[in-house]
Amino acid sequence: MLRVLNILLVCAVVGVAVWLYELKYGVRESVSEIAQLKLQIKQAKQDITLLRAEWSHLSRPKRLQDLSKRHLQLQPVRTGQIIQEQDILTSISEREPYEPMQVGDDPIASLLRIDQ
Repeated sequence: MLRVLNILLVCAVVGVAVWLYELKYGVRESVSEIAQLKLQIKQAKQDITLLRAEWSHLSRPKRLQDLSKRHLQLQPVRTGQIIQEQDILTSISEREPYEPMQVGDDPIASLLRIDQ
C-alpha cells in the first residue's frame, strides 16, 4: 500500500513540475510579447508625432495660399456672388419627384433620368 502511495505522489510531483515548467515558459513568452507590443506602441506614437508635425508644416496658411495662387487661378469673391439666407430656396431649381423603379428597370438609367 505504501509503495502505491509513493508512486502516486512521485507521479503527482512530476506532473506538477511539468505544469510549472510549461507555465514558466508561457509567462516568459507573454512577457516577451508584451515588450514587443510596447515597442510597437512607442514606435506608432513617434510616427503619429512626426506625421502631425509634417501635417502642420504642409497645411500652413501661407504655403496653401501660395500653392492656390500658383495652381488654381482663383478670382476674388465678388459681392454679387453672395446671397442672403432667405434667397437660398428661391435660387435652387425645383427637382422632379422621385419615381420608384419598376422590376426589370436599369438602376443607372433611372438615376440618369432623375438628374436630367
